[in-house]
Amino acid sequence: MKAHNLIRRAGFGPDTLQVVFRAFDDAWSLISAQYTSPVMIEATRLKLAQAIIAVSRQDSRDPEVLKRLALQMMKLP
Repeated sequence: MKAHNLIRRAGFGPDTLQVVFRAFDDAWSLISAQYTSPVMIEATRLKLAQAIIAVSRQDSRDPEVLKRLALQMMKLP
């Protein structure tokens, strides 16, 4: 998937990458039901990946914190 590839190419080490993927997957599971169009799904997943990458550049390595910050960045619950 494009979103996972975007995260994979962000330059995180293996431990951080595992946390970032968990935060992304957990966040997506919370909001995925809101999107039914394949185009909207892909666009939102890419936007979420970008938000997760941005907040992951901060010091936190807690997937719950990263998830919450990324969703806030996207203005989602």
